[in-house]
Amino acid sequence: MKFLGFLFVPLISGQNLTNPEIEGFFPVEREAFDAQDASDNDMRQISSMGTFLAYMLCPPGNPNNPDWCNSFPVTVGNDKIWSPKHLVNTVMTSWGCNCFPQNKALPFEEKKKRFSRLAPGTNGEPVDGIDQACTVLAKRNRCILMDNAEASSGMTLGKCDYTYPYHFYYNPDTFVSICGPRTAPQMYTKERLHTDERYCQRDICFADRELAESVVSFLESKGMNLLEYYIAYRGQFQRSTDDGSDLGCVPKDLNVEKDQCCGTFIPAGRSPFDSATQKCCNDQVVNIGSEKEQIYCY
Repeated sequence: MKFLGFLFVPLISGQNLTNPEIEGFFPVEREAFDAQDASDNDMRQISSMGTFLAYMLCPPGNPNNPDWCNSFPVTVGNDKIWSPKHLVNTVMTSWGCNCFPQNKALPFEEKKKRFSRLAPGTNGEPVDGIDQACTVLAKRNRCILMDNAEASSGMTLGKCDYTYPYHFYYNPDTFVSICGPRTAPQMYTKERLHTDERYCQRDICFADRELAESVVSFLESKGMNLLEYYIAYRGQFQRSTDDGSDLGCVPKDLNVEKDQCCGTFIPAGRSPFDSATQKCCNDQVVNIGSEKEQIYCY
């Protein structure tokens, strides 16, 4: 298994990232691919946001995929990109101010080995729609940490943070990825989930799915696929520093303590706010004393 940024990429059916004859990373078996069926390592990688996004852009096995999904490997500048998933990894670990910046990485331990794993975080104003989607994910992640701070029951892998694995499966008959295991696809949408672990998994999964859907929608609005967009804008929006300072990223609200969260869990809609100046009414954050307070709170 190779580690690329925030993605753990399994070598499926003998595939190798460094082999130019390999056509992508996707499993070729005609069956639903479910994290429930994999080892803990595979579960952790297959449930990542990057896999969600890659599967939405180029659903494995879909005969109607756009031509660019089958154009790999391609060379962009001095780099060779081997597959749609490799492209997603390249973009999402180096884009704008807020897409998985290296200075926000979380410590991670596996089999007594310690390393860092990229996670959502913000360093400044978003530079485009992809960076905006990452900014929203960082807000969702703040609330995941707060909402699940006391999680204990069923938490087999420690505290709830962005590194915690969840279940999603890809159905090759419908070409759709959903949050939840294959054996119980509606599990995360139930009102009562029985264990804290499932609430944690639900929150991360739907936040990841929201980001993937937002990126797909943004690309559609631009009339471009991810490869075209990357080639056109990498010189403008791809950062070369851990904190995006080369793009002029400047953190804001450093002195504002956002201590509560507001919004829906499904679909993902939780956002942090400062309870000293704001309040939550009908799943909306409003400024105290504003016109919106009159609309949403009374």
